[in-house]
Amino acid sequence: MVVRAFRRWGYRVLCVQSVTNIDDKVIARAAETGTDPLALSDRNFREYRALAERLGIRSVNYYAYSTDHLPDIVAQVQQLLDRGFAYVAADGSVYFSVARFPNYGRLSGQKVEALQPGARLAPDERKARPEDFVLWKAARPG
Repeated sequence: MVVRAFRRWGYRVLCVQSVTNIDDKVIARAAETGTDPLALSDRNFREYRALAERLGIRSVNYYAYSTDHLPDIVAQVQQLLDRGFAYVAADGSVYFSVARFPNYGRLSGQKVEALQPGARLAPDERKARPEDFVLWKAARPG
């Protein structure tokens, strides 16, 4: 809607949509169905695009598949680690430290102190604080 509005107002807009084409859910579903994870993602994404087309959603100029940008993602995560905005958990996963970013929640109008741990997600002992979020998940066996 935002892209359409800006284009209607005469702005040139480049809309890039991130596509997470590999993650824990895709890997688990692929294992259940005996399908290659990327083939499963591709099929699901084609279905998504067909539905978007039927709904008249044509605002995206470019789809950025996560697997096509892994070196960039790794470099950005490393920068956050180097600058102290992220940390490596015991299992090897990397988390963003919300406490290190004073303006976290500003866009949504929420204050970190007001968030209730465990209200949305089950507590995760790998995190330093409940509000931290994963940037990179460590590989698991299998």
